[in-house]
This record gives sequence, structure tokens and C-alpha cells, in this order.
Amino acid sequence: MKKYTLSSIRQLIQSYSPESTSSIGATAEKIACQFLVKNKLQLIAKNYHCRQGEIDLIMQDKHELVFVEVRYRKHIQHGNAIETIQHHKLKRIQTAINHYIMTNNLGYIPCRIDVIGLHGNLQQPDINWIKNIIID
Repeated sequence: MKKYTLSSIRQLIQSYSPESTSSIGATAEKIACQFLVKNKLQLIAKNYHCRQGEIDLIMQDKHELVFVEVRYRKHIQHGNAIETIQHHKLKRIQTAINHYIMTNNLGYIPCRIDVIGLHGNLQQPDINWIKNIIID
């Protein structure tokens, strides 16, 4: 069994800092956005925040708004990226979508929720795009 010193534990903690996690998340979102643009969607907004939740990407697909949740997993032995989305997260996304629509006075507008799951090396990740997920 490997023994850790106080200094090696500090280094491990620093290597998992929120900065590196947010940097990885930003990279995954950038890759997902580029992927969607290549698939003829137009970027409207990134990282829309409100008290109720967050929307990673807001895109337009013809006459439909697309709200995109981006998930990344380096390894999939404990499940792929899309499997990490829990029901309460989807509810928070739905609430944030309602906030976005009301704040921007969009009224009734066709929209859907998509999920982009990336896994593997971020230099060339495998991308799984699920369109029009349904929230119960």
C-alpha cells in the first residue's frame, strides 16, 4: 500500500482544484458547441445562469430553440457521461429554461432539450448526441 506524505496529499488536492475541473468543463462545452455548429445549429448563448439553474448551451436549429446539457467523462467504467445526469439536474435545467423564456419574452416558441455526452481524451473524444430528451 502506498504511503502519502502531507505534501503529496496537498499536491493531489491541488490537482483536483475547481479551476482544473471548470477548465475541463469549458473545454468539453467548447467541443460540444463546435460539434453542434458543424451539424448546422447556431449558437445563441453559453452558460446561461439564473438562481434556479444553468443551461450549458442555447442553440437554434431552424425554427426551434435547443437547450443543451454537456457532460464529460474521461473513463466510462462506471457509466458513460450521459448516465451521470440525475433527475433533479434535469428539473433544474427545465426551470432555467422557463426562466430564460420568460426573461426574454419569447412566449410560445418550439424548443427541445438535447444532451451531448463526451468521453475519452478531450483531444478526440467520442461524442454521443441525444436529441429531444423528455423530463418526467
